[in-house]
Amino acid sequence: MVTADQPEAPSYFAYDAQLNKQERPNLDETMKKSMKPLGLEALLSLQKSGAQILDVRPANDYAAAHLRGALNIGMDGRFATWAGSLLDKDKAIVLVAEDKQVEEAIVRLGRIGYQNISGYLQDGMAALKDRSDLIAKTRRITVAEWQERENKTTIVDVRTKSEWESGHIDASLNIPLTQLPKRMADLPSEGDLLVHCQGGYRSMIAVSFLENAGRSNAIDLIGGFAAWAALNPKA
Repeated sequence: MVTADQPEAPSYFAYDAQLNKQERPNLDETMKKSMKPLGLEALLSLQKSGAQILDVRPANDYAAAHLRGALNIGMDGRFATWAGSLLDKDKAIVLVAEDKQVEEAIVRLGRIGYQNISGYLQDGMAALKDRSDLIAKTRRITVAEWQERENKTTIVDVRTKSEWESGHIDASLNIPLTQLPKRMADLPSEGDLLVHCQGGYRSMIAVSFLENAGRSNAIDLIGGFAAWAALNPKA
């Protein structure tokens, strides 16, 4: 009874348990090392060598314009949980953020043991003002717009299994967000992938990972299942 319907434990739990048995830098030391402004070329060099570019801005800002290849985990949601569940703990992380977000992002990542932050993009997205070739946008659509389309679409529901079982869009494919990086092969390559969660936060994370994997056919459903249910109350 105690464990019934409990969410899956984030993968960083086991990692943190190991860290707690080791001598390691404290958070202040990590902050000093990580608060390093990087020019665009330095960031691109790190990206080329395998660093994870983490854009922590809200979904709307990320969708409108972001550095190609960046992952989005916005700080306006369960930031630490999803970062710890989805990011590779063995690879360097470089932040793209508004100035006021940088320190908070480093602190919240440090609290879950992610001390591998190489720095942040100096001036944020303003650093890309003369490099339109490096900027990408995320495709988004409202429920009303989607229901008017005739394109072949696979609906990808990234909510938990229990959420999906409590109500879902017909014919949707349930791949919980924590499982998405390992289940890319389950997604068809033909047609569009319409990705949704409950309200929109997790789906943008999912779409950013799909884009990073070369899935240019991914589309974010604005408002998620809640928006769909509002327009389809009897479904």
